[in-house]
Order: sequence, then structure tokens, then C-alpha cells
Amino acid sequence: MIVYQDTKLTLDFFETDNILFASWPGYENSDDFKSTMQALSECLQVHTITKLLMDARYYQTTAAAATSWMGELLTKTFPKTKLQKIARLSFPEADLENALQQVIALHKSASEIDFDVATFYNLSDALNWLRS
Repeated sequence: MIVYQDTKLTLDFFETDNILFASWPGYENSDDFKSTMQALSECLQVHTITKLLMDARYYQTTAAAATSWMGELLTKTFPKTKLQKIARLSFPEADLENALQQVIALHKSASEIDFDVATFYNLSDALNWLRS
């Protein structure tokens, strides 16, 4: 069931599995990011979602912007929710993906996140992990 959709973000809630599928079609703009993060945060809280699948593979951004935004999500947005598992689909650009993996590892090692985060190359593997 689609719970939110605009040109920048689609939030599709799979009620049976309590999974929110968040997908970004591709853009780079700080104001757009802030508005979509507000929509995502509200949806996570309203629906008490425990599992999130993030697909930003088509998101056009720089490594600096993406790592800043990922850090904000991991330390400010997600801890205010009931999330237990976050699966994300890998960026096709190796440099961008490596930068994001470093941010995730940094916050994990600093014990700043209390939920599982995993990265996948395809949708079916991500969904299987979330459902396990």
C-alpha cells in the first residue's frame, strides 16, 4: 500500500511483513532531501514500522552529500523510530558506495545505532533478509 508518493520519494508499506519500502527516483538537492526525510520519519513513526528497505540506486548525488545525509539518518532520524532492521540497495558507483559503507561502519563501531543495517545488490536478497 503506497502511503506517500511525490516526484522525489515513494513510500510503499508492506503491512504483512511490516516493511516500508522507500525509493528515491534520483535528484540532488538539500531541500528535497530534507522534505523527503520528514515524510519518511513521519511514516516510520505513524505506522510503527520495524523494517525499512531503502532504494536510492538512482539517486544522483556526491559522496560528500550522501555521507552527510546517511550520518543524519543513522544518528538523528532512525533512532527516533522503532526500526530494528534496515536493508539498503547498493549504489552502482563504487566510490559512492564505499563512502557510505565507511559512514555506516563508523556509526556501528561507535555504538551509535541499535538496529541492524545491511547492504544488498538485489531486491529479493534484501527482502529475504528483512523477513528473516
